Amino acid sequence: MEAEDKRQLLEPVGPGDYRNTPKEQMVITLSAFARFMSKSGRSHRCPGCGFDGGWVMQGYAPKPNETEKDGSEGPSGPHRDGLAKVFYHSAVFDSDDKYPVVLAECPRCGLVQSTSVARILRYIKEDE
Repeated sequence: MEAEDKRQLLEPVGPGDYRNTPKEQMVITLSAFARFMSKSGRSHRCPGCGFDGGWVMQGYAPKPNETEKDGSEGPSGPHRDGLAKVFYHSAVFDSDDKYPVVLAECPRCGLVQSTSVARILRYIKEDE
């Protein structure tokens, strides 16, 4: 990865970017989340226990389409990808302000990392 690409990923996202955004606008495929993690330099190694087997990304499995239900081979592509599950962090005293994140969990020790949806969506938008 070039230094300029990584620098762009690390530029600040404004505090209002994507906060309280309708969930229909926060669609992130698991493969896009994985590409973002890789491109931004995230390690496969867990900082908690040292496990180096990757992260379990929290998400939804793809739903089978009609051609797959009858046993035939379905098409491949982005629509066959699962979707990342978006969670909200919210402050105790300002519960109307929701901060959307995507989670990845260490399969050995359970350490959970949260990643800003704003950064992932910006990466997806710029990568198109």
